[in-house]
Amino acid sequence: MEQPNTQLTEEDVERFLSLNPRFFHGREKLLRSMRIPHVSGKAVSLLERQNALLREDIAELNQRLETLISHAHENDRLFNRLRSLVLDLMVVSSLSQLAEQLHLHLTRHFNVDEVRLLLSAPGTTHAPWIAPLPEADALEPHNDLLSQAKAVCGAFDQQLSQLLLGPDTQSQSLAMASMHYDQCYGLLVLGSIQKDYFRNSMDTLFLTYLSDVTARVLAHLSNQ
Repeated sequence: MEQPNTQLTEEDVERFLSLNPRFFHGREKLLRSMRIPHVSGKAVSLLERQNALLREDIAELNQRLETLISHAHENDRLFNRLRSLVLDLMVVSSLSQLAEQLHLHLTRHFNVDEVRLLLSAPGTTHAPWIAPLPEADALEPHNDLLSQAKAVCGAFDQQLSQLLLGPDTQSQSLAMASMHYDQCYGLLVLGSIQKDYFRNSMDTLFLTYLSDVTARVLAHLSNQ
């Protein structure tokens, strides 16, 4: 049996629109995507060119808006994870618990592979994620790390990674934030096996904030 021809013709579309003059009401997105050339011979009319430029501007603005919304959603997720971490840090009662909570949250919720607290006065704790801060002469090529007001990220040489995270480290990129608590100081060091996970172009606001909170907790624990 021969199938009926269901292909629409221009006459069918014209007839439908004439019978439904309000079809485009509420369909602004469809109108914006339509291309209706303005008859002006071989040259492109000014009106048609202006419409094309306007569509390009709208498309660019929409792309910017989508990027801003995406960043806002990511910042919301990051803030909620950081909030949960800070709340858990506020109730720790020992240096070992502090290191444990940092390691737990950062590896589980922030895709960090290694976490290390390097302290100038680590005490007698045996927590696996706490170590004494390297001697000043060992850090001399990087002595500005302790004086930075904000966190530092990037792919550093393997010698520095091993100095901060131990000889068995597999981290290819690091994030480091200095901490000053009471009369002591230290470094919060995060490592990733991905070489481009921590980049020097990253926004370090959240990590700097985390190091400040950690320093306050350390000062409280040292006073106890």
